[in-house]
Amino acid sequence: MERPVPADSAVVRKPRGRVGKALSPYLLALPGGLWLVVLFVVPLIAMLSLALQTGDVLHGYTLTWNWSEIPNQLSEHSTVTDVWALPGQKSDLVLDNNQPSFEVHFANIPGVVADEYEPALVKLAPSANNFRLVGATQAKQDVLESSTMDWEIYSSFMEERVGAQATKVSSGEYKLQTAAALPAGEYGVVLRPLNKSKKFSGSSVAQNSGEGLLFNSVWAFAVK
Repeated sequence: MERPVPADSAVVRKPRGRVGKALSPYLLALPGGLWLVVLFVVPLIAMLSLALQTGDVLHGYTLTWNWSEIPNQLSEHSTVTDVWALPGQKSDLVLDNNQPSFEVHFANIPGVVADEYEPALVKLAPSANNFRLVGATQAKQDVLESSTMDWEIYSSFMEERVGAQATKVSSGEYKLQTAAALPAGEYGVVLRPLNKSKKFSGSSVAQNSGEGLLFNSVWAFAVK
């Protein structure tokens, strides 16, 4: 049976929830969101900045916003940069003469055809991590494990050549004379193939044997 409700009866209303209670799920998720920013977004921006830089290990890198680098890097994901360097920022041998000459002998090395090489003078670049950079090149990631002579190591090798005249005396014997007075700095006498397309085996370079030993050799000195 229905009962009439008196007009003066109080209307019972459901109390409203607190604002804090409504925001509690978002507040609970806030620490996770902050960690996401710190551990994912910030490193992502840093990696994107590195990907958009152009340059090389000898002369440094500059942020140029070159977006074409990204597809290039994706297509070359299996390549690495191999760097040749000497320990320490300074050579133990310091020359007083800033226009030195050298006699270079490299005959009778097993597995090496001396007539395919000549000496050269390069500038060494001291690095922040206590090395002197000789040069660098890009190669396949597993090239140093291969014994096949298919690596044209010098075709794209980056190094800072210094003007010098190499005069052949006999097979594997040269006289090397600087073309001009050398500014103060770090230098090295190296042996390089006459043919830039000459092929090496990665394993000989990694193991310092045969032609790999010849290419890796650096006679370092400094000029005051």
